[in-house]
Order: sequence, then C-alpha cells, then structure tokens
Amino acid sequence: MPQDSFEPHEVPRLARNEYLEDDVNKFAAVAQRAIGAATLHEATSGHPHRSSRYREVLAPKGFDDELRAAFVEGGSCWGAVAMYRMRGERVYERGEREFLAEVAGCIADGLRRAVLIRALSTEQSPDGPGLVLLRGDHDVEAITLTAERWLAGVRLEAHATAGLPEVLYAVANHARRIGRGMEDASFGAARARVQTASGQWLVLHGSLLETSAGLRTAVIVEPARPPAIAPLIADAYGLTEREREIVRRVIQGLSTNQIAAALHLSPYTVQDHLKAIFEKVGVRSRRELVAQLLFQQCAPVPLRAGR
Repeated sequence: MPQDSFEPHEVPRLARNEYLEDDVNKFAAVAQRAIGAATLHEATSGHPHRSSRYREVLAPKGFDDELRAAFVEGGSCWGAVAMYRMRGERVYERGEREFLAEVAGCIADGLRRAVLIRALSTEQSPDGPGLVLLRGDHDVEAITLTAERWLAGVRLEAHATAGLPEVLYAVANHARRIGRGMEDASFGAARARVQTASGQWLVLHGSLLETSAGLRTAVIVEPARPPAIAPLIADAYGLTEREREIVRRVIQGLSTNQIAAALHLSPYTVQDHLKAIFEKVGVRSRRELVAQLLFQQCAPVPLRAGR
C-alpha cells in the first residue's frame, strides 16, 4: 500500500473494515485463493459500490479500483499489499493481477528471509524478535542476545542441551521435516507457544534455510502478540475443543460455510456452536467476538459465575 494513500487517522477505519465488517476482497480471502491476488472490480463483478470499503473509504479518496495480493510461502502469510487506481484511470486488468500473483511467492520468500537476516545481523529492542540458528545435528551455530534473553525465562527440562528448552528443538525438527518434504505444512506450520516463568507467552517460528555452508534451521523467538494468544484467551472462557476450533477459524476470517467444510460439519451445527460461544464470551456477533479476543484485551477477563 503506498504510504501516501491514506492518512494515519484513516488507518483505524481500514482496520475495522478488514477485521470487524463483512465485505469483499478481504486479505484473508485473498490469501486462501489458489491465485493469491484479486481486484475489487473482479470481486464485485464490476460493481465496486457493493463494497462498504469502496463506498466509505476508497471512493471518497478518489480511488476507483483496488488490487490486493497476499504473500504466502510455506503455509504462512508473510505480508500483503493493496494498490489503487484513481477515478478516471482504467481498472486493473487480468494480466496485471496474474503478474502480481506470479511474483507474490518470490516476495513472500524475500520477506521471510529479510526477517531472518535482520534478526541475526542487528541488535533487537527488548521487545523485538530473537533468532537461533541450528546446524543439522541441532548444534547451535548462532544465537542473538535477544533470543537468549527470551529463552532464559523458559523452564528447562532435566535433559535439556545447550541450556535451551526442548520446545525449540521440537519446532526446529518440525521445520526441517516440512522443508525436506517429509511433512505437509498444511497440517500445521513449524510454530509453538511457550510460557515463561514470569507468565509471558512467547511464539517460536521455525524455517529451513539454504546457506553457503549447507542447510540450517532458523527459529525466531518473539513475544506473543494478541492474535497469537487469542486462542489462549478463548480457552479461559471455558470453551470446548470444538468451540475453540471454530473460534480459531472465525479469527482467520472464514465464513460459516468455510468453517463447516473445514470441520466436516453442517452450517447449522456451526451456527449452534457460534451461539454457545457468543453466550460464554458475552458477545452477540462475530465482529464483537473478534474485537473481544484481539482488540479489547490481551489477557482474559475474570469469568462470571456459572460459566
């Protein structure tokens, strides 16, 4: 998205549309497409006014079309972009969309590698990510000071090696299996959450890298942000396993029919589960549920009696 497309005070309005409102051509939907790019005119069959984002945000700014792409690689979305055409200009053509879709994978890989390189070569802030680089035999080749600081708070098992927790090696092994094609990334990325002795949650992400010295496994360690701990917050409300599965997919932006297909349920059953979830969390809609779990808090509120 061009930096000068929107003023800072307009960004929250875009975020509300993206996460809390029903609309077309959402980033979550684009990321799930076989071709990871789509235009607003395409999504609305040539009638962009059907989109509330167009009516309330884009049109008032003079934009007439929007081209979006998601940069997906290794089963994870590493970034996204939205580009705009002004009123009076031609709308985005199929060839432009297909070109962006073709280069999206390369951009995703570049973004992933940039995160790793930056984590390894620069000193991070106290709240930034850290990096551990492992050889094929799990020996530590490099570790940033930030990673050491985060992992120092994780309880070690009695048989832990190199002073690092076993969860780190579990993530690294999973990443290695995915990278070598021994495991399908669609069944779960190389990622894990772990709690420190102080109660803070960390997220570990693993990735297999090709370097001049051979294959290496990188594990990024960072504090969990609200989207990462939202499932933990959901657990605090006493949701069943099935209800937690549905909550995770609601947060991902899936529709009722998509959730039903993913979990092999009928849409009516999904709706029944959603009603129970709304009652337990104390909300009345999907939008309120997402807001409750992602935007209004980073820790669970005390449960009311009887919940």
